[in-house]
Amino acid sequence: MNRYVSFLRGVNVGGRIVNMAKLKDVYEIEGMKDVKTFLQSGNVVFSSDLNDKVILRSMLEKAVTAKFNYNAKIFLLSREQLKYAYDNYSFEDVSEHNQDYIIFIESDLATKLYEQGRSLNSDIDKLALGKDVIYWQVPKGKTVLSPFSKLLVKSKFREFHTNRNIKTISKMLL
Repeated sequence: MNRYVSFLRGVNVGGRIVNMAKLKDVYEIEGMKDVKTFLQSGNVVFSSDLNDKVILRSMLEKAVTAKFNYNAKIFLLSREQLKYAYDNYSFEDVSEHNQDYIIFIESDLATKLYEQGRSLNSDIDKLALGKDVIYWQVPKGKTVLSPFSKLLVKSKFREFHTNRNIKTISKMLL
């Protein structure tokens, strides 16, 4: 059995409601084992016999799309990939004064987003490029006002990433 983590993009925002108990049911119907959801934002940890992440992602996206009647976008990682991203978080000053995020983005866009983010010369956004992720730290209360957050919602990036707080990720790794 392989252990996986999936993040649904754009869940429980903008009127798109996905009930986590029903989401868990969808994964179990599709044959996933040991399914656990975290928070109300489409975070799922599960086991599967499938080794091909492309097939697994496609299968889950189709099932979630059918159940919740929206075009589901899932970011799928092995537990090891998530642990690697977490263990390599680039900023040491993780505290209650900051929001610390890992942005999961389609790999062909990671460098482009990072470079455009760095060119903003923001005095509040800290960015670092990881392996198919971008690490982002912003002072608490400034997230939606930051220059980088405005870049994230531009059409060329909006549909191709999802981000999670480092605290959420730490809970998912337990």
